[in-house]
Amino acid sequence: MEHTLIYAHLQSFLMRFVPADVRAFTAYLQHALMQVLSALLVLVFAPVLYMVEKFHRRQQEVPSSYNHVLITGASSGAGEGLCHAYAKPGTRVILVARTEEQLTLVARKCRELGATTHVEVMDVTDQAGMQAIVDRAEKVAPLDLVIAVAGHEASMSKDEDIVSASRQAVQVNFLGMLNTILPAIPYMRARRRGQLVLFSSQLGYFAAPLAADYDSCKVAIRLYGEGLRSILWRDNVGVTVITPGGMITPMMNSLTERAKMPFVVYMLPIPNAVKFMVEGIRRNEAVVAFPSALTAFTSAIGAWPSQLRSMVLTLITSDHHVKWRLGEVPEYKPQANGKKQDEFYAKERKAETIRQKKGGMSSLDQ
Repeated sequence: MEHTLIYAHLQSFLMRFVPADVRAFTAYLQHALMQVLSALLVLVFAPVLYMVEKFHRRQQEVPSSYNHVLITGASSGAGEGLCHAYAKPGTRVILVARTEEQLTLVARKCRELGATTHVEVMDVTDQAGMQAIVDRAEKVAPLDLVIAVAGHEASMSKDEDIVSASRQAVQVNFLGMLNTILPAIPYMRARRRGQLVLFSSQLGYFAAPLAADYDSCKVAIRLYGEGLRSILWRDNVGVTVITPGGMITPMMNSLTERAKMPFVVYMLPIPNAVKFMVEGIRRNEAVVAFPSALTAFTSAIGAWPSQLRSMVLTLITSDHHVKWRLGEVPEYKPQANGKKQDEFYAKERKAETIRQKKGGMSSLDQ
């Protein structure tokens, strides 16, 4: 109690006699020094921390084989890639998304790979609908793995409203994730077996101004997943958070085109990204982050003092980004000036179109 009073008096003295600029600089300096000290400690104890994390995940008997898998966002991108990865003889894959036509094509490829499939046309924002899907799946066989991939980037044109677009991003990315995994938790806890996978993002380490609503959801998902892992560990239920960097997906292609983002050299084809994901899930890692260089960069930005982070992010935000984010520009039209960026995304759009028409894996998926 005495320490609390002393601290209160000290704060009162500082507020009264120390100029605001000095207090702000002192807080900034303390933050910076603490970040440096933390980084040095992690560097020194990295081998010990790795062994502790390795020992921790080995204490959970997560499924050695996944015979019953549920994947949302299964119609394209990472969700489709994961469906193909887990489609093996003796495995039942439940594919969930809103687009029935594309889901049917993905399911057909999974059956060609030897899996039994079941298609569920459902919006993940439908809480009752997702609960019913999980209940029906559990009646067939216990779910070994539930992967919440479905995501939505709040892109807007002049005809869209920023409020509704942002709300939709939150409902799909965060609430949709909850609607997917929460119904499965009681079943997995009861039998002390199962694994949940949540999809965050490299931008889950900080919220960039270009897609603040989307990125904020990914920050929340990462924190929620890490917290949920510590809770369900006692019930032998694994929780893994995927934080991928740029992937060649329809959503990423659309975002980078219309927002006129710089050419992204680290974008990975889906098969490459899926290999990272599947291996991390198998090892029951707390967080599967890739590419490693990008992870180091984005996590470092997230650890910067807020003043520095705000200044840098403001400087790299162009007028076009602001107008696009606020719905003040029309839909993107590819530029006809032969720029490398536009050529790159045009190539990926063509590959995606061919893949969808064939209903199988394009050259990117092989």
